[in-house]
Amino acid sequence: MKNTIWQQVEPGQLVQFRYKGVKGDIARRLVFCLDPRYRYKKKSTGRVVEFFIGLELDNSTKTTINPMDVKRMFVQLNDIVYNSKNKNLTNEQQITFVYQGLKRFLDKTPIFRTYFLRECRKKRVFLIEEGKDLGSSPLSKVVDLIISDKEEIFEGALSDEN
Repeated sequence: MKNTIWQQVEPGQLVQFRYKGVKGDIARRLVFCLDPRYRYKKKSTGRVVEFFIGLELDNSTKTTINPMDVKRMFVQLNDIVYNSKNKNLTNEQQITFVYQGLKRFLDKTPIFRTYFLRECRKKRVFLIEEGKDLGSSPLSKVVDLIISDKEEIFEGALSDEN
């Protein structure tokens, strides 16, 4: 575990931090970063809010998910990204495959989380290990696809904040 700063967190890294949720619970969270600084423009007011987006693998106040399920998800994603059959596919097609694989997993195991970046910056962040298996280029487009599906999460989070 290595102490780092929020500006150095990149997609594909595994980080640990403390975060105070909307309900007021402060928990230690272990998150696989999908997008460390996602800018979202609220539809009603046009205000821009920054989010830290990731897959929450562990939360100190909740029951943890099965580690075998998480491992299976990462193996599945690596197979999609590094499969020799997929080398001839365009970048857009690979992104679609990764998104479909993640979507099936996230429907079954809801670990997709968004955190207000300004709240995250109040606490320290620790880098657990380098996640070099998935590059950052496909992840950013996959995040955009996931977010388009989960638009109501952002609007709901912003309404709770006010």
